[in-house]
Amino acid sequence: LEISFTNVVNEKLDIRRRLQLYRFIDGDTNKQGYIDVASRVIVIPAKFEYVCPFYGGMAVVQSDSKWGIINDLGSFIFQPSYSYIKPVSKEKGCHLPDYYILYNDEGDGIIDSLKNWIISPSDGIRVTNIHKCNWKNYFICQNRANKYAIHDGDKFMTKFVFDEIICSESCFICKQNSDKESSKYSFIRLI
Repeated sequence: LEISFTNVVNEKLDIRRRLQLYRFIDGDTNKQGYIDVASRVIVIPAKFEYVCPFYGGMAVVQSDSKWGIINDLGSFIFQPSYSYIKPVSKEKGCHLPDYYILYNDEGDGIIDSLKNWIISPSDGIRVTNIHKCNWKNYFICQNRANKYAIHDGDKFMTKFVFDEIICSESCFICKQNSDKESSKYSFIRLI
């Protein structure tokens, strides 16, 4: 399928109407950008290595082998300084993210769909697992001392005291003192 479109950004494009931005690949440079399908106008030029779909006015893009998040005008909301960014939605099969996990060498971060930091990468925390239960996300996090805690998207539900956290369908099994002869187990039921 071949579609013709205007190969320049149209500054007179009416930005009051909702744009239908879709990915396109420049055949000459192999770079990716976004085109408004209704007007067939390139809104964000092909300057990225990879682009993901827009959700809520934000899209994850790769530039110079790093990942960032742009708005629907192509400006960076979060600079491309992350090794990976993962959108996370509360509902299974839903493509509208409620959170984004930003993976970085110094630590992982979590932002909500309103661009608010839930966990900052500067905290030095790793997000090691995501557990969905009752339309809610729970994040298993690991600190620099290799202890684990549970975050519910609003706050930490536990302190960083566990050596291991196992997710089951409706609860967490939390293990302490795994290096000693008598390990202690806690069960956190999700309702």
